[in-house]
Order: sequence, then C-alpha cells, then structure tokens
Amino acid sequence: LNKMDKPAADLSFSLESIRLKLKANPVLLQIPIGSGRNFTGVVDLLTNQKLVWQPSPGEDGRVFESKVLTEVDDQELLQAVSEARAALIEQEA
Repeated sequence: LNKMDKPAADLSFSLESIRLKLKANPVLLQIPIGSGRNFTGVVDLLTNQKLVWQPSPGEDGRVFESKVLTEVDDQELLQAVSEARAALIEQEA
C-alpha cells in the first residue's frame, strides 16, 4: 500500500477495498507504523526490520533509519507485527 502518510489513510479500509473492488486477496509484507500525520515508517514482516523515516524537508522520504524491531520497542506495534506475521504465514501456507 502506498500513501499511508495521507490524513485519511486507513490500512483496514484499504485492504477491504482491494478485496471488494479488485476481487483480490492482498498479502501484506510490511505494516505501517502509524497513519496519516502519525505515519513514521513500516515494519517488514519477513525481516522484522523497522524502517523509520526522518522528517527532512525536501528529502521526499529518502532518509530513513533501519533497525531490528525488539521487545523494548512499542509493545502495541510488536503485537501488531506478531499478528500480521502469523496471518502472512497462514495465508501463504
């Protein structure tokens, strides 16, 4: 998915829209960290890497930090990643 930084961005709505309008079953490989104005990056479900963009005027998202998501990070995000990863494995099995 793209444009998760837009004010009205909603992951669940976007996935459901793809299912209904395109008759497709989307496979998430990354989940967003936040949405709209609170969007800061994504977590890759295959590598467990957290990609966080640094707010830099004029950089257009080219500057980011990559690090492994750990238990000391946001517990809510860690739970969401765990659930999304389990769903990905189940979906592809």
